[in-house]
Amino acid sequence: MDWSIWLWLTIGISMISAEAFGGNLHLLFLGLAALLTAISSSMGFVSLTGQITLFSLFSILGVFFLNRFILPDGKTSAEEFPEGIVSDKDMEAEIESHMIYKGARWKVFSKLPIRKGQLFRIRKVEGIRLIIEPK
Repeated sequence: MDWSIWLWLTIGISMISAEAFGGNLHLLFLGLAALLTAISSSMGFVSLTGQITLFSLFSILGVFFLNRFILPDGKTSAEEFPEGIVSDKDMEAEIESHMIYKGARWKVFSKLPIRKGQLFRIRKVEGIRLIIEPK
């Protein structure tokens, strides 16, 4: 096997592993782009310049797909839900928690405690983490 295949495999696995320790899913798609480049390289018809071009193309497409279809559109809950969102559990202040929002599990963080049944709003979206506050 060519050294470049091992290089792309190492880069891909490293990026995907790094994503497991917290991130915003971008490393996952960059890692997948590196793995796809390794697969393309193993077929033997791609030069080093072609491999770099393929990685760039796969990365751009992956990040576009991520931002377009997976991550939220940047609207805060204040815009979407002016009345607020009802909490389904108690959340302590300054401690990261999890909640289901729009059918997906999100990490949430609040500087103030939020009690079950209390209204809150999303102030900011940071990757896969929602910064929330009581309403």
